[in-house]
Amino acid sequence: MIFSSLLLLASLLLIAFSPKSSFFGVLDRAHPTHPEWSLIVDTTTNAFHSWSWDPLLVLLLGDTGVAGSWLLPLVHLGVFTIGTIFVLRHSFDSSWLRACIDAALSSVIVVALFGLHPVILGTLTWLPWCVLCCRPSWLLKQNSHLRPAIALFFILRLVRTAHQLSPLALGFTFLFAFSQSSKDTRHRSQVVFLSLFSVVAFALSLYQSFEVPLPPLPDYPIYSQVVPDDGVPGRVSPLLTSYAPLQLIDRSLVRYSLSLFALLGLLLSCLSYLFTNTAGVKRYARISTVLFIILYFDTYAAESWSIISPIQTVRRLLPGTFFLSLSPFILCASLLFLWWTLLRNRLLLKAFFFLLLWLINPFDHHSVAITAGKTLTPPLSIPEDSLERTWAVSPSYALYRQNGRKAITRARTTQLHFHKLGNLKPTLLASNHNAPKALHRMVDGRGKTRWSEHTGKQSGNEWVQISLPEPIVVEALDLNVGKFTSDFPRGIRITSWPTPCTTREPETAQIVVEKEKWLGTVGFSEKGFPYYKPQHQVIAVFSQPTKTQCLLLEQTGTANFDWSIARLRLARIFHQTSSRGE
Repeated sequence: MIFSSLLLLASLLLIAFSPKSSFFGVLDRAHPTHPEWSLIVDTTTNAFHSWSWDPLLVLLLGDTGVAGSWLLPLVHLGVFTIGTIFVLRHSFDSSWLRACIDAALSSVIVVALFGLHPVILGTLTWLPWCVLCCRPSWLLKQNSHLRPAIALFFILRLVRTAHQLSPLALGFTFLFAFSQSSKDTRHRSQVVFLSLFSVVAFALSLYQSFEVPLPPLPDYPIYSQVVPDDGVPGRVSPLLTSYAPLQLIDRSLVRYSLSLFALLGLLLSCLSYLFTNTAGVKRYARISTVLFIILYFDTYAAESWSIISPIQTVRRLLPGTFFLSLSPFILCASLLFLWWTLLRNRLLLKAFFFLLLWLINPFDHHSVAITAGKTLTPPLSIPEDSLERTWAVSPSYALYRQNGRKAITRARTTQLHFHKLGNLKPTLLASNHNAPKALHRMVDGRGKTRWSEHTGKQSGNEWVQISLPEPIVVEALDLNVGKFTSDFPRGIRITSWPTPCTTREPETAQIVVEKEKWLGTVGFSEKGFPYYKPQHQVIAVFSQPTKTQCLLLEQTGTANFDWSIARLRLARIFHQTSSRGE
């Protein structure tokens, strides 16, 4: 117990001194047609959906803010912690002091991993209370007709707080509750009652799932995208609710963030199972192991296989969950089951668990996020009443995260004007296919001709050098692929020198464009929502207007297609007087 107390103290200190600017993990705005609901976008997974806190707690506290308000999430966390105290005291026959410390550590795990994330907290708030009241040994006690009513009350609270995730949360509730029940033979009437009670509970959760208002999707044009494509042909659609015309969840980020954590959690679950002798604790270890295996399949397998994994299948089957990413909730449940397994295990495993939690945090909202080798900007701080808040709290948030608010604002308020590079009579050089006739195809102004490496693939080491007769200010390049729409660069880096290429020095080099994965040129819908245009429209806007005489274009990605340039043009920028969508 001393070790657990020290862990709790150290964890509370780390949380207390963590930056709180992005502690909620979401941005929110009011729902345009349902004032009691908020629209939220997850700053990590890019999930965009409707959400609200528990209506009962909202009524009691008089606060409705989903993100930014501290009172409601802390009250929800307190309700979860108190319920966990009773669950741990019953499950492990702990003293009140030890149960309080272990429950506080359980809440610390949630906060350390997800902050005060409304979806995670809302789903967990009433879950331990439902576990307590849905235990067959408690629910079926003779001469107590009030207990089913109490259990139904807490289930209703869970349903009204977990919303779209309530069927999944109820599944964990009954799994946990029934795993604690004895194997004594029950009367047939008791079995029928438990079955009917479970059916009623799931029916209530499904009804609430259908009642959640769908988020209004922006007016994106056809073939647009906001997150990297998952590489699977076609579009996945849910079976019971509305269909999104484009991919919303950033699967590359989810896979990159969770894969290592899923593997280490699986190994730790297996170790805890091997070193546990108590039958009840072994049940939790088995549940944790199974959940981590499911999470591992979702993050490590190829996307063509992950798309049929249990997590993605449930996401398509449950109403309303298609707009969410279920992987973070599965991770949370897996870690809680694992932690409850470690409560009666060796201290070394406990220490390793918390070391893993703090050092390899897949959803670290306290620092700059890293995903797929790409450094992302911290979550945005945008005034609530601004029009930009409407644009950001949408699937377009991914573009703000990947490019930065400044770059999106610049793209919105500027207009590109292109000039043929051939008019400047540049000297061209390439990593391959350097015949003058082939290089001239870049600047002949014809979309039917092209320069390419003619290797049939992109290896990540291709380059084109442009040497200009004299320095000029360049603000963007158009690397038009013409009719060869599959030959766009998968990654691109452009380096500039203010001197001729023959005398360039490393000290004067300036990287003006760097896209490790080319997603497309930023465009804007009629209502002002940013999105990525088709990837074959390769317009590389410089980070700032740059005076240059030498440009090095590097293709840094890999693909089984050539890299082609049909029309190479320079762009100048004329600032507009107003923003799109205003």
